[in-house]
Amino acid sequence: MKTNLKRSWKCENCLSQEQEDLESSCSDTSVLIEAEAANPSKSTDESLSRKMDRVLKKIGGMEDSMKFYNANFEDIKTSMEEFVKSMREIKEENEELRNENLKLNREVNYLKSKVNMIEQTNLDTTIEIKGIPETKNEDINTILKDLADKMNISETDRVFESAFRLKIFNATSPDSPSRRNRALSEKVIVKFLTRQQKKIWTQKKKEFKDITATDVHPSFPNNKLYINERLTPQNGTLFCLARKFGKEYEHKFVWTSNGNIYVKKDDTIASRAYRITDINQLQKMDTRKAIHELHN
Repeated sequence: MKTNLKRSWKCENCLSQEQEDLESSCSDTSVLIEAEAANPSKSTDESLSRKMDRVLKKIGGMEDSMKFYNANFEDIKTSMEEFVKSMREIKEENEELRNENLKLNREVNYLKSKVNMIEQTNLDTTIEIKGIPETKNEDINTILKDLADKMNISETDRVFESAFRLKIFNATSPDSPSRRNRALSEKVIVKFLTRQQKKIWTQKKKEFKDITATDVHPSFPNNKLYINERLTPQNGTLFCLARKFGKEYEHKFVWTSNGNIYVKKDDTIASRAYRITDINQLQKMDTRKAIHELHN
């Protein structure tokens, strides 16, 4: 207790000095308060100025950001414009190539058509006979003479330039010992001297439509004989498809004349014959898409 009293005891001079200092501090604070109270707008202006400085700094930062984004946007815009331009150029080039390709396809098809026409013209005097079996050491000339006798063909119209047997084999293992047994088709090809001779043979076959190989030679099997115009591979395929079309759409007549292919619904006056010129025509006529070979 005594110790505390000693610590808190002060002389009169010290107490008097502390009192003066306190009064002076209060007086200064009072003066400051009075000064601010006397000029409140100055304090507010300084506060607003500080706030405006902060706002301006933020705006300045935003402006810098906007400049950066604008610069990047312009770069992106330029890149997009270049990309669109490149795509447009590529599209135009593709269109040019497409048109050029179509043009080349038309030219190729035209040339194919011309070549096929020339090949068919070269076959104008040629027929093919199906159904005559092959025999060992056969004599094609004798067989044709006997066939001409059976169909009452004159000596003049049975004279030919050349005759031979044509075999079409399976493409696999053509040199196999069993090759003969795998022949897909056998025909006797006859090339006459004139188109008129060929015409007489095909017409006579219509008169003797039921003639068989046995009628030509007793040792031959009873195979029905077929005598047709010789067609190019392209026309032969087209004729096969035309026959399928005729069967599917009940067209009674499908035939060839001078290498041309025709179909006809029936033998009524109202029915007209249509010449089949290419596969595209058959595709359009096959409205039910019943002939799969036309659409593969």
